[in-house]
Amino acid sequence: MHHSYADGTPYPQKDCNIGTSLVRGEGIHSDKEIFWRADGTSFPAEYWAYPTRRNGQIIGSVVTFLDITERKQAQAALLEAKEAAEAGSRARVNSWPT
Repeated sequence: MHHSYADGTPYPQKDCNIGTSLVRGEGIHSDKEIFWRADGTSFPAEYWAYPTRRNGQIIGSVVTFLDITERKQAQAALLEAKEAAEAGSRARVNSWPT
């Protein structure tokens, strides 16, 4: 899932929050990650990871993730619309006679 950042630079194992959750024995949530498909394409992901235990020992992790491409696109469109509205408002205010 993690092998590089969106810009292609390597993703160090020490930066993997899923691995860190295993070491710490704590659950983790993030919606700021990029995951990679087998075909080499990437997508923004939200995930939850929880260590699993047997006899008090961590033996693995359960990770659930969602492709949040549509959410990120909607957020970007909303931000763009907000910025356009604010720019229009500033332009109207600046065009008022003084």
